[in-house]
Amino acid sequence: MLVLANANRDRKSYKKDLKRRLKLWMLSGMQRLIMSEEGQDLVEYALVLALIALAAVATVQTLAVDINIALVNVGMALTSAG
Repeated sequence: MLVLANANRDRKSYKKDLKRRLKLWMLSGMQRLIMSEEGQDLVEYALVLALIALAAVATVQTLAVDINIALVNVGMALTSAG
């Protein structure tokens, strides 16, 4: 029984140690990302790209409405002239 109790305790302490090491590894990885400027540059480029895409979508939607109105007017003019 004593051997089994020691084995369970060793297993629990191993799991605790493994969890502690995993947390330290994750924290050090996050710290590296925060400290590195390459990650910041990537975020800045992604934000600029998102803003450009948003502006392009808004412009295309506005142009689509304007073009549609122009074509409807042309169609009405052709129908009334014909």
